[in-house]
Amino acid sequence: MEQSFAGLVVERMMSVSDAAATGVGRALERVTGIRTDSSADKGLWVVLRLVIEIVDAGEHCLDKYYSDTWPAEREIDAGPCRDRIGYRIFPVFPPGT
Repeated sequence: MEQSFAGLVVERMMSVSDAAATGVGRALERVTGIRTDSSADKGLWVVLRLVIEIVDAGEHCLDKYYSDTWPAEREIDAGPCRDRIGYRIFPVFPPGT
């Protein structure tokens, strides 16, 4: 365990197998051309698992976050952030991969 590990702020830890990390890393590289190391692959696996666990479908946000006018009225440009996290490449696991 890293010396910088702050156990009081960790709500949950997840174990990720080498097979899962390798699989997600290769899928990421196939889809994006980006190669990563095993720690990044394990982090991506956890992120994808957490996204799957999100139960809020966002219906209460339809008039805000999912509206084109709400961000525009507030001069919010989510485009660069959306693109940076890979909005254009999702789903990460296209059919046949």
